[in-house]
Amino acid sequence: MFRTIAVVRAPRSRGLSALQYNSMSSAPSERADRHITLVKPEAPADDRAATALQLLESMLWAFKGTTRSNWVVTPSEEIAHVVVVHSQDCDTRVSQWQQSGKAVLVIATDPELDVVHEYVLTYPFRATQVLEILETLDLQVSSDHPKSDFLALTRSLASADENSDPWVFLEALRMLWEVPNADVWLAGKIGKVTVLWLKGDCSEYSAEPAVLQAIRSGELPLHDVNLQTGLPPPAHRAARAATELLWFAAYHASSKLAPWLNSTTHYRIARWPDFGLIRPLPSQIRVTATLSKAALTLDGMVERAQISVEEAARMLNALSACRLLSAEAGDAVVPATDIRQAVPEPAAGFRSFLRLMRKRLGLKESP
Repeated sequence: MFRTIAVVRAPRSRGLSALQYNSMSSAPSERADRHITLVKPEAPADDRAATALQLLESMLWAFKGTTRSNWVVTPSEEIAHVVVVHSQDCDTRVSQWQQSGKAVLVIATDPELDVVHEYVLTYPFRATQVLEILETLDLQVSSDHPKSDFLALTRSLASADENSDPWVFLEALRMLWEVPNADVWLAGKIGKVTVLWLKGDCSEYSAEPAVLQAIRSGELPLHDVNLQTGLPPPAHRAARAATELLWFAAYHASSKLAPWLNSTTHYRIARWPDFGLIRPLPSQIRVTATLSKAALTLDGMVERAQISVEEAARMLNALSACRLLSAEAGDAVVPATDIRQAVPEPAAGFRSFLRLMRKRLGLKESP
C-alpha cells in the first residue's frame, strides 16, 4: 500500500532570501501549474527515504517563482503530472503511471545501487540538481509543449541575437583539448535545460534522440549551450563518440571558415573520418578523397572537387574540428592538433581567464 505526502504548511528555512525575493517579484499568472505527488511506502525499509522526500518537498517550496512553471505538491495521483517514488517501490505501478502520461521521478538513497530509470535523484542531492531535473520534467509534461516539441522550446530559450558568435561552443571544446579530463562530465545547458552531456576530454557525449537529430541537422543552437560541471548522463542514454558532435557542430556553425583556418593555406587530411558514424553526403566523400591525395587551398578544393565555396568551408571546418587536417607550412607538415592561427602569446589576462574557466568547470590545470 502507498500513501502520499501533501504540503500542510510551507517549511521555514534560513538562507533562502534570494529565492524568496524572486518568488515575490515574479508574476504567478505567467506560469502554468505542474502538479507533483510524492509517494512513499507504508513501512519504508530505509529511513532516509522519508528524509529525502521531505528535502525534495522543501526545495519545491523554496523554488517557487524561480522555475518556468509553478510546481504544486498534490496528494492526488490522478491529477499529478509527475509522480515521485522511492527506488524500492519501482514496481508495476511505475509503468502504469508512465502509460497514463505521467512522468516518474525516482529517489534513490543507496549510492551503490544502480537505478536504471529516466529521471533519478540520489540522496543527498543538491538544489541545483533538483532545479535542473524539474525544468527537464516541465518540458516533458507541458501540455503546450509536449515532449515531441522539446527542441522547439529549447530554441525559444536561446538567444535571439543574430550577432552571436557561432564559434563560441567549438572554442570551448578546443580549450578542453588542452588538459586531460576524462573523469569529468559536463552538462550542456540552454537556459536551465540540459540538452547534452559531454565528457571532459571530448571523447564521448550523450543526448536525447530528438537532440541528436537536431545536432546532425544543425537545428540545435549550440552557440547558446553553456557547459557546466555536472553528473554523468542517465544510465539509459548510451554515450556516443564525440566525433559526431564535433563534426556537425563545426559543419553547421557557419558557411565561412573557422577563425583558426586560413583560405590560402594548403590543407590535406591526416586520416579519413568515421563515415560510418557521420553518414556523409556523396559530395563530402568526394572532398575527403580529394584531400587525401593532395594538399589544397579553399579555392583549390572548390575547383578540384567541383563544390561551392560554402561547402568547401564547411568541410574544412568539420575536418578541423575532428582534428583530421594537416596544414602545409613550407616543406613541413604541421599535425592537425597543432593547427593555430599566427597569434601572439596570450596575454596574462587571457591566461587568467582560462584558469578561471578551468576552475569553474572543475578541470585540471594544463601542465
